[in-house]
Amino acid sequence: MTAMAKEPRWIGAPGNETPALAKRFSIRGDAVVRAVLRIAAPGFSEAWLDGCRVGDAVLDPAPTDYTKRVYYREYPLDLAPGEHELRVLLGHGWLDQRTVSAWRNHEDKWRAEPCLWAEMVAQTEKGGTVAVGAGDCATHFAARPLLVTDGTWRQMPSPLAWDDLREGEIVDPGFVLPRAGFVDGAPAVEVAGPAGALQRADFPPARVVRDILPIRVWRPKAGGWMFDFGEDIAGWARVTFRGGRRGDVATLRYDERVAPGGEPAVHVSREGLPRSGNAILWPENARAIDCFHTAFGSDALFPGLGGGAAMQQDRFVIPGASGPNAQTLPGATYEPRFVYHGFRYLWVRGVESQPDAVAREVRTDFVERGIPSFGDPDIDALVAMAERAYKANFADGVPTDCPHREKNGWTGDAQIACEFGLLAYDNVPAYVKWCRDLADAQREDGNLPGIVPSGGWGFEERPGGLGYGPVWGGAVAIVPWTLWMMRGERTGLEICYDAMKRYAEYEESHLGSDGLVHHGLGDWIYAGNYVGPEFVGTAYHHEVLRIIAETARLKGESDDAARFGALAARVWRDFNAAHAQGDGLYGSGGQTEQAAVLELGLVPEADRPAAEARLVEAVHRAGDRFDGGLVGSKHVFRALSRAGRTDLALAMLKAKGCPGFLHWREAGGTALWEDWWTGASRNHVMFCDFAAWAIEFLFILNNDPTP
Repeated sequence: MTAMAKEPRWIGAPGNETPALAKRFSIRGDAVVRAVLRIAAPGFSEAWLDGCRVGDAVLDPAPTDYTKRVYYREYPLDLAPGEHELRVLLGHGWLDQRTVSAWRNHEDKWRAEPCLWAEMVAQTEKGGTVAVGAGDCATHFAARPLLVTDGTWRQMPSPLAWDDLREGEIVDPGFVLPRAGFVDGAPAVEVAGPAGALQRADFPPARVVRDILPIRVWRPKAGGWMFDFGEDIAGWARVTFRGGRRGDVATLRYDERVAPGGEPAVHVSREGLPRSGNAILWPENARAIDCFHTAFGSDALFPGLGGGAAMQQDRFVIPGASGPNAQTLPGATYEPRFVYHGFRYLWVRGVESQPDAVAREVRTDFVERGIPSFGDPDIDALVAMAERAYKANFADGVPTDCPHREKNGWTGDAQIACEFGLLAYDNVPAYVKWCRDLADAQREDGNLPGIVPSGGWGFEERPGGLGYGPVWGGAVAIVPWTLWMMRGERTGLEICYDAMKRYAEYEESHLGSDGLVHHGLGDWIYAGNYVGPEFVGTAYHHEVLRIIAETARLKGESDDAARFGALAARVWRDFNAAHAQGDGLYGSGGQTEQAAVLELGLVPEADRPAAEARLVEAVHRAGDRFDGGLVGSKHVFRALSRAGRTDLALAMLKAKGCPGFLHWREAGGTALWEDWWTGASRNHVMFCDFAAWAIEFLFILNNDPTP
């Protein structure tokens, strides 16, 4: 028998839809007191040693651009002499999405079948060698791996029959359904593996952080059981079934809304629906997430399987003994492994007896710093909604926009939410990881996609084909700068320094003859007053140039500091020439315009009082209500407070009715919504910055003992 390879190889089971791999080995000699398993699987993986789960990380590894880097995680182990078996289940995860979506994940540049890289290293108590055997073979290692992935591994049955990150799982622990491409005991195959370099994960994994019991269970007319867990979270449900026949298919569908009367939400075409600006106004009974996905991969493998394929839907094939009268084993329990969902409601059907269900909240395992009570039930409730949205949208090492429909790392949303994230949580390592993702996503010409990581989508999809503009691409400078300013963390600036320069140069090369930005998105999902990219895009381009110049000074790069400082000064002049109307008025004098110029340093100091007065006028014109969008939500509250009008900012935040922040709570929301009216998504993080303002201006400043 050939001795074990010295270096791990990438291995897989090509053609096997649900790969699971196993390796038996033995340890003889001195007791091993310390061992470490290093494991990478650019889809997802779950490892079991001698029947016990290794670690408690879920959805691991976190997504990256797999053509640039792949993370491995280390798990400490205790190994005694004797026979052992390591089993690893593999999922498709972010690597291999088969659902056809609006973001074309089925065309991701890194798509490949799941594969595995692993090694186990150890020392004996006396520091000597360890004998490791496979069958009759024993090889002695000194400071070398005890176990590596290679062709001696074998395929094994997996309880999974299908998994897709957006669609869901089909789990069949009784092995009732056929497994495409599976041959029991077939050897693993050495494969090319991803092109990206292996890197140790230096940020927390995703974990199950909380279990939530349902607050209500009922039987809808559509059949089955509906569970309401009382709040909108990211994660999944653990369901225990009572009885049922072997081969019955229990369907678990996850939703963030139900139709009036408690019936399941229904598929509604977005074609022809009314709009308000750039937001669709969805009917109350709409399952909006379905409209962004047009084909489901499981249909081809399991046509006609109970429940039918759908977004955010898992199916569990009831196990048990065979025979016409055989029942499932009592208490058969299911929870997903390789998907996560955004939901408040769970609809279970396909079984005769009511199951038990508990919701399991999943997120990147950052530490909560503690958010104060503001002594106002409306403010406390809104900040709690922002907390839920932030946690649900940092489920797996990436700041996303929503945990259900997209799971995309929208850069504009992330840079707006970053300040709240760093005030409320110790999440610096995950942001540093995402800084690497930002740099990895950049094209040679300097352009950045609207979502990061990106499998290729998000560069040219906007009108004009020049990307999403500096409010989005500027995240490459704003996020690392926020890390530095708020936490003194310089690593993000080091990672992104060259990338932010290239991005600024890209935007410089596409400015109009007037020196302004004319492409990308404006003030996204505005409540009443739209501001285009010529204003907000140019303002953020100036901010990116300013950050680069400041970073260059910090690094001692005097030439870069002078160059980008001069570019910022020129954009400042061109911006004011185009948009300053005199007497502190900018653009149309709306809330977003007046606040953005004040907060982003575009107003001459002598004109600040007048510009602040124009902001107050803009708020009053809107009936003391907020009328901006994403950009305005970042700046209006702060600009009002710095102008001495925190009272007006509070009145605006607490304004009742639609559109408004408090409308989300009045309409029964438990997290922040994507829009101001009907909530296409009812767990969206992009409008969360008012919570950062509340912490900074209502709590920290009011409790600062410094004279």
